[in-house]
Amino acid sequence: LLVYETLSPLWIKKIKEYGFQFLEIWAMRPHFDYKDAKTVSGLRDSLEKEGLRALSFHAPFYLHVKDAKEKKWLSVSAADEAERKKIIKETKEVMDIMKDFGGEVLALHCGLEVNREGDDVPKNLPKSINELLDYSVKSNIKLALENTPNPYSTTEKILDIIRTCGSDSVGMCLDIGHANVLEDPARAIRTASKHIFSIHASDNDGTEDAHLSPLQGNIKWDEVKK
Repeated sequence: LLVYETLSPLWIKKIKEYGFQFLEIWAMRPHFDYKDAKTVSGLRDSLEKEGLRALSFHAPFYLHVKDAKEKKWLSVSAADEAERKKIIKETKEVMDIMKDFGGEVLALHCGLEVNREGDDVPKNLPKSINELLDYSVKSNIKLALENTPNPYSTTEKILDIIRTCGSDSVGMCLDIGHANVLEDPARAIRTASKHIFSIHASDNDGTEDAHLSPLQGNIKWDEVKK
């Protein structure tokens, strides 16, 4: 709901009023400008005032919303080494800030939602995850690899990566809406159950990642809840 909004004290107050205790901070601007010290301290103070905790963060895959509209995505699987190092640097910056918020889980896209020229998944995805894992372990942060609507980020593919890493600090962020585009969400949950660190819950009609509120699409939520 707030991905294109600045996470202001007013929104933090509203989140509390709606009964939430925890939230995930989307580490992309303008939602959260993690490069601005005043913004960081202000958000931390707002959360403390309202008794909320940022239990998880979402790693950036663009730097600003205008970059997304212009399709200037960042990918940990980028074939271009300079581009790959850029997103690794940004993600490490976010992990540094997470420590001050008491954040425990970092949701991470393994690539772009739609394959594009320029990604080299087999070569660079394992390299990026290993680099980020070395950094996250030192900060007691778990990496939650998110399933996204592309052939190399299905639940089974994510689980293959997790097994290859062989670390308790690498698990899955299971996005139910993303799963509904390529696979059965309830089956995905059962398949990944031992490795789920966090969940993203939204709805769609199975054709695209529409980010609808639950019950507004065709996901069978009774099966998901079981």
